[in-house]
Amino acid sequence: MISDIDQNICENLLQGRITIDEFEIDMNCSTTNVPYTPFQQLLSIMPTRSIGLLPDSYAEIAGGVLKEYFPPDFEIDLNGRALPWEAICLIPFVDENLFIQ
Repeated sequence: MISDIDQNICENLLQGRITIDEFEIDMNCSTTNVPYTPFQQLLSIMPTRSIGLLPDSYAEIAGGVLKEYFPPDFEIDLNGRALPWEAICLIPFVDENLFIQ
């Protein structure tokens, strides 16, 4: 229940406080503050076999400059799961700046 999440956050993350006084800056976040376009979002999660569902220009990008990030075969980590679609795909993370270019 959401009340459990609230209680756990206050007890574990905030050490009993009920307000957040400080924020830790995530240095991995983009400094542009511009969201990805819908096609960029899809490109970042599409498996290689489904790239054809995107406009041709995105398929060209996936097969060209970003090819190393779209391997045809890759390992999966079941991490205690039983079914393949529950697994984590072990593929390289793309450099965001290269991806946006």
